Amino acid sequence: MSGEMNQQLLDLKGFTFDSDTGRKLRDLYETVNTMGGTKDTPFVLPYPLEGHERPAVVNAYLDPEGNRFHIIWYSDTSGLSHVDNVILDAPSLAREKQTDPCNSCGEGMVGILEEMAKDS
Repeated sequence: MSGEMNQQLLDLKGFTFDSDTGRKLRDLYETVNTMGGTKDTPFVLPYPLEGHERPAVVNAYLDPEGNRFHIIWYSDTSGLSHVDNVILDAPSLAREKQTDPCNSCGEGMVGILEEMAKDS
């Protein structure tokens, strides 16, 4: 991932959208697409964000070189949505098929994302 694209992605922290700002979630997606990001599969994962009533959302993307990055955003109780974090060189959101139903809920991925968020 180029240094310029890294900086542009990191500059998305704090990006807000709701009906009052006139920006929508689509604007965030279009901004990332304009930078060269494409949606990864899977694209969305709910993510519990400490200190917030509502869960956050993790969106997974690939840059033009195939490097994965995540954008974590949430909506507060007023309906204002914020980009909370951008994680570069992120793991896939795909989960391996589990035969044990207790391990299939994605808790392992949440732990990975929490550790990555601490490091950024």
